Order: sequence, then C-alpha cells, then structure tokens
Amino acid sequence: MIIHAKTTQEADLIAQKLTAQLSIVTPNGLFFLTLSEILCLMSQRNYVEIAMITGEHIQVRGTLKDFELRLGSDFVRISRSTIINFEHLQSLDTSLIHGIVAKVSGQNYTVSQSGYQALLTHLARKEREYAHHD
Repeated sequence: MIIHAKTTQEADLIAQKLTAQLSIVTPNGLFFLTLSEILCLMSQRNYVEIAMITGEHIQVRGTLKDFELRLGSDFVRISRSTIINFEHLQSLDTSLIHGIVAKVSGQNYTVSQSGYQALLTHLARKEREYAHHD
C-alpha cells in the first residue's frame, strides 16, 4: 500500500486509521507496532520506551509529546513521563507513598493529578460510548 502524505505525522494518521498501527524508526530499521499490543510508553530523557504485551521493550528516540499526537484515542497520558493504553488498565489504586497508581498488565505506574483527571474523562467517554451502543 502506498500512502501519499505531506508529513510523516499525516502518513501515520492515515496508516493508523487503515491498520491501527504505529510506525517507529529504530537503529535496526522501520517497524510497525499494532496499537492494541502496546501497554504503555515511558519517557526517558530523549528516548521513549515502548512496553509491549509480549514483554518486549523497544527504545526509540523522541519525546512522549511526539507519540501522544500519533497514538489512538485508547491512549491516556497519566503523568509527565507515562502514557498508558486504556484497554490494558486493570485497576486504579491509592498508595500512601505513590498516591494514585494505575495497574497495567501487572505493572504499577504513578498517576499525576492531571493524569487522574484525564483517566476520569476517558472513562466517562467510554461509558457514554457503551451506553450509546446499548
């Protein structure tokens, strides 16, 4: 398939709608990740680590902001350094030390206040979509 687009971001948006995939460039080449298989993305300075359901962790040069614009609506930024795939969210818990904690596929991630609000907004949208389909 050939996609004609003016920018990489525009091509990514078209590809996502057609295939629900995210294209990434690593030192080993160009890869396409299935969005539903991504658990979360974590910022590490000038790199982003992508955790997959397979247990694989892929490190890519870039910022979370770059990826945030390219991900589908199932992804929620829960802190300055973490974006999670809402479809893999198992629970939200509170901790005396870490505050609000999101459990994604068995791993715990600290949720900021703005991230908590983003999760509540996303949950409300999901509930409206679910109620609309009934």
